[in-house]
Amino acid sequence: MKRLIYILLILIIIIPAGLAVWLLYFFDPNDYRGQIESGFNKATGRTMQISGDLGMTLFPRIGISTGGITVSNAEGFGDAPFASIKGSSVSLALLPLLSGDIEMDKLVLDGVQANLVTLPGGKTNWDDLAGSGTTDPAADKPSDSDSGKAIGALAIGGIELKNADITWDDRVAATLIHLTEMNLNTGEIRFDQGIPIKFDTHFTMNGNELSGDMKASARATIDKDLKKVRLDKLQNTVEATGNLLQGGRLSQEVSANAEINLDGPVIDMQGAKLTIGTSGGTLGDTRATTTFTSDINVNLATQKISLSGTDLVLDADGEMLEGGKASAKMTSNVNMDLADLKVTLNNTDLVANLDGPLLEGGTLAATVKSDIL
Repeated sequence: MKRLIYILLILIIIIPAGLAVWLLYFFDPNDYRGQIESGFNKATGRTMQISGDLGMTLFPRIGISTGGITVSNAEGFGDAPFASIKGSSVSLALLPLLSGDIEMDKLVLDGVQANLVTLPGGKTNWDDLAGSGTTDPAADKPSDSDSGKAIGALAIGGIELKNADITWDDRVAATLIHLTEMNLNTGEIRFDQGIPIKFDTHFTMNGNELSGDMKASARATIDKDLKKVRLDKLQNTVEATGNLLQGGRLSQEVSANAEINLDGPVIDMQGAKLTIGTSGGTLGDTRATTTFTSDINVNLATQKISLSGTDLVLDADGEMLEGGKASAKMTSNVNMDLADLKVTLNNTDLVANLDGPLLEGGTLAATVKSDIL
């Protein structure tokens, strides 16, 4: 009996403990740098260069950290790297792994740089990384019970993206967008629970054509079947200037609650509100504010968009109106069929008012009611 106990102690305690000590003090992941780079090349056809140290911890969490990593561009897209990173870190709780649960600390990605390019013919420098699409998805798809168990046991402490720099050169649309000082921060990620998200960046479009700052926040809920994503209290603000505005300024605010059904795919936005303010430039000191509110349904499968309870309000005053004021309001239900290029407006009311010096002190009011096909 004692011999059996000794054998069990060796199997359960001494061997795992000895292995952990060996890994901790004698195993260096940097010794396998070449194998990692070679494996990446075989899997993707791209070259990966690891310039920083690889670090590892074993207890009480299994942790991995990296220094600089660079990934080469696709063939035909020049010598500039496709993507690089200054450093990253992530760790897993050890004990939950024994029961099949995955508890991950916050994933931190520092100094990500990416150069995205779309050629005139539509080819992109990430097509090869997205896969050829020749495999049978059903063959590799796990059963609903297996995938539900695995996904339901996943918990991530959050994602932190710091000081990212993203360039998208879309040569089909002749548009170059550059995002700098980009930061993304999320709270703990668990399925069927609200996840706070914050995002901010500085952006430029086509050089000096348009530039400014963007901020966004929301509370996202992802169901464990990965079929629905809900965004509550979605807020987005943009402040911009540039040659496109001819010295003027643009302010934009968006708010909504949205639900995305990935099976559809269908996007529902409740209480969507868009406010756009412009001032200065060729408008002088004229100020114009446009507010759009609506409930929006977008069905990407049928290419149909419906807007219900839509209100569009325009208010303007200032130099171009010689000190007067102008306002217009339109209410309507709008249905758009992108496949047939057809737009229908039902129960449409349009009211416009103008007063001030342009009318020699008078007032102009107009009302239109109609269905428009």
